[in-house]
Amino acid sequence: MAEDQFGSSVNIDNPDDFKVFDSWKQALENSLGYENTETIEDYKRQIASSKPWERVRSVKLTERELQLIGLFSICVGDKKHIRVIDLGGGNGYMCHLLREWFPLVEIDYTIWESPSMSHAYKEFENLSKITWISEKPKKSFDLAITSCTLQYLEFPEKYLQDLSSLCDKLIILRFPELLSQEGKFAVQKTRKVDFSMGINTWPINFFGKGELDRMIPSNWKKILEFFHHDETYLFDGEKVMLKGFYFLRYN
Repeated sequence: MAEDQFGSSVNIDNPDDFKVFDSWKQALENSLGYENTETIEDYKRQIASSKPWERVRSVKLTERELQLIGLFSICVGDKKHIRVIDLGGGNGYMCHLLREWFPLVEIDYTIWESPSMSHAYKEFENLSKITWISEKPKKSFDLAITSCTLQYLEFPEKYLQDLSSLCDKLIILRFPELLSQEGKFAVQKTRKVDFSMGINTWPINFFGKGELDRMIPSNWKKILEFFHHDETYLFDGEKVMLKGFYFLRYN
């Protein structure tokens, strides 16, 4: 199974999709990296052709889309306006999904991306009604979301600390946690998003069991922990089912 821009099922069963290294630095040196110009242009072509802000509401949803909708419903409650910060949100597909399913809620959506990716998406801000930024914002938010992002950051704990200072609710989706206590670094190989024959490669961190709990500030409480049953990686001899979490700040 493959992934489309809206998050279809993924099942990576090819052990050649990952090559393990001893450190993040080694993985970075042996990959194209997330800031690769060709990769960014590939993503930019995709958003221009697919126009995700024109997506029509559908009852056909993936498991993790249903999970996001359910968690967002808890977070928004009876509010008519909510401010969301999305770390690593790419083209904003989660924003468009939420706006489809919560048409009576005004969703002020900001995506915190890498400098090059943020710059590439800037021209779509008026059409999408999304704001892209590349530095930690100064304003506060009601909710932070990050999906399939922490594993691609060299310093995930720093970004979690930054996110936790901006809001009091946090949703983490598509997080790879190993059964062992020790995390592992690798290079991930995947097809380009336009489904051409080209290949992207970037460093990835598979976290040790419980590592997320150690990175989250002590004044945050884990409310929910769950699996994405439709997304499994075969990594270094282990089948890794990606996980999701919901945290609240309690003081």
